[in-house]
Amino acid sequence: MELNTVHIFRPSLLLGERQEFRAGEKISGLISTFAKYVFVGPVRPYRAINANKVAAAMYAAAQTTAKGYHFYNSDEIEKLAQSETIYQ
Repeated sequence: MELNTVHIFRPSLLLGERQEFRAGEKISGLISTFAKYVFVGPVRPYRAINANKVAAAMYAAAQTTAKGYHFYNSDEIEKLAQSETIYQ
């Protein structure tokens, strides 16, 4: 399949409301809330991110005309989501 543009999103732990309860994710989410100040520098891409921000970043990426393959880690997703006015 030939595609002009491909956007690959690689978020770390997704935060947000879910219908089902997952104890491991709940505990990880609580820990990551406090650990976000530790995840700086080279480990910043591994910060947990809210699912709403991932959705906003996906929408923003879909609006671009950039060709090629684009990969986004959590830190880049965060930046892209902030540029999207739907999230704000």
